[in-house]
Amino acid sequence: MTSPAAPQPELHLRRWYDATPDEVFTAFTDPVLLRQWWGPKGFVFEVIDFPAEEGRAYRVRLRAPDGTAFEHVGTFLEVRRPVALCYSWRWVEGPLDPSETLVELTFTPERGGGTVDGDHRRCVD
Repeated sequence: MTSPAAPQPELHLRRWYDATPDEVFTAFTDPVLLRQWWGPKGFVFEVIDFPAEEGRAYRVRLRAPDGTAFEHVGTFLEVRRPVALCYSWRWVEGPLDPSETLVELTFTPERGGGTVDGDHRRCVD
């Protein structure tokens, strides 16, 4: 007899952006735009291979000011422009937990303008 798996921790964030869903989706998938905002301040992108297409693998490596490298990899599981983006995430370099996690982003237009990210749904079961 096996015991049921422990529930996996979840983190839910809800953000509002003063932009259309298409603009927000682009900011989350275009490597040129990602370099402008993704990652902690002072970190430098060394690699950003981020082909936002279902089934494609990606790789991102950042270098901290102290020289520590932080690299993560994953696979795009769902890419539905401009409403949803889901991908796996696993640290392969750096002092962080290498367990695989799932990133689920939704981009919902707000009445009166802007976009909300964070409406909870499961993109993958």
